Amino acid sequence: MRSRVLMLAIQRACFDKSPEAAVMKFLSLASFMFAAAILQTACTVNPARTDAGLSAEMLYLHGVKYMQSASGEQRYDIANKYFRRAADKGHTGAKYMIGTAYYNGRGLAQNHSRAFAWLNTAADEGHVSGMYYVAEMYAGGNGVKQSLIKAIDMYSRAAAKGHARSQFKLGALYYAGAGVPQDMAAAKRWIELAAGSGLREAEQALRVFN
Repeated sequence: MRSRVLMLAIQRACFDKSPEAAVMKFLSLASFMFAAAILQTACTVNPARTDAGLSAEMLYLHGVKYMQSASGEQRYDIANKYFRRAADKGHTGAKYMIGTAYYNGRGLAQNHSRAFAWLNTAADEGHVSGMYYVAEMYAGGNGVKQSLIKAIDMYSRAAAKGHARSQFKLGALYYAGAGVPQDMAAAKRWIELAAGSGLREAEQALRVFN
C-alpha cells in the first residue's frame, strides 16, 4: 500500500513544470510517510514505551482492551505484555489472565506448569475463577501432580463464593462419592445452587433427583 502511494506521488510530481520542484515534492512526501511509519511502529509494537507511569489497574484495562478490540482484531501478544506488567505490580486479575494465556496457548506458548503457577497465585489471592482452574488442574493432573483432595478443596472454596461450575462439580463429586463420602443431600444442594445461576448442565442434572 505504501509503495503504491509513493508511485502515485512520483507520477504526480512528473507533471510539475520544474524538475527540481518535482523532486522536492517527492522527497517531502516520502519523509513524511517514513516518519509516520516509525511512529506507528513505536506505539504498536512496543506500547510499554508510552505507558511507563500507568497503575496496575490501568495496565490491566489496556490488556483487556486488546483482548476485546472493537474492530474485532484481538492482539493477544500485546494484551499479554500489559497483563504481565500489571501482574508484576501485584494485580490479581492480571495474574489470572497470564495463567489462562499459558493454559490455552493464547499469545504465549502453551505451558501448563507455568499456567498452574500463575493461576495458583491468583487463587491464593482470592480470584474465584483462578480457584476453579486450579481445581480442574488438580483433578486431571494437568501441570501439577494429581490430587483429588486438593481439587475438592479448591472446588469448595470457589463454590462457597458462588462459582456456579465449581458448585456443579462439587455436587457431582458428592453424588458419585469421589474423594468425599457419598452424600445425596449435599449433591442436590450444590447442584441446585449451580442451576440457580443458570448453568445448563446443573439444570439437566437436577432431573436425577426428581
